[in-house]
Amino acid sequence: MVMVRNAVAEDARQMAVVRVETWRRAYAGLVPDSLLDGLSVEDSAARFFEAISAFPTVRVAVVEEEHRVLGFSLSGPCRGEDSHGRGEIYALYVLPEHQGRGIGTALFEAAVSELATRELLPVEIRVLGGNPYTRFYEKHCCRLVGERLEEVEGVSLLLKVYVADGEDAR
Repeated sequence: MVMVRNAVAEDARQMAVVRVETWRRAYAGLVPDSLLDGLSVEDSAARFFEAISAFPTVRVAVVEEEHRVLGFSLSGPCRGEDSHGRGEIYALYVLPEHQGRGIGTALFEAAVSELATRELLPVEIRVLGGNPYTRFYEKHCCRLVGERLEEVEGVSLLLKVYVADGEDAR
């Protein structure tokens, strides 16, 4: 059984490794090579440390096995001017070699459940256009509601916007 727990500051570096490895595999050919080449475990670790330590409205969760973080999620209040009362899953990544084991599902369900307890529904998820994992969100009853250009790591990218209503997303 996959166990999700709240991240602690000591998880930041391992979370950064998950992010960098996942981005480099999943987004090759979808984003400029310069963006992928410029990803830094150190920079990402600093951002995760800050998220864990300094942002009480953000839930940072991990799944680990044998003291190794295999996946993580970040969730909290939806970003944006018209987002009052909604939640957002900001990030959800699982190491490629551990996908298909229920880790992503456990992280997704934990994030939606936690946001529901805070009455932050519906939940928005922004996914890179062309991302091969959009099926994951569709499988979890998320519906595509639009697309938007957004700056990610200094590059303007097309993101698909999915929404999960709560109960049906679990």
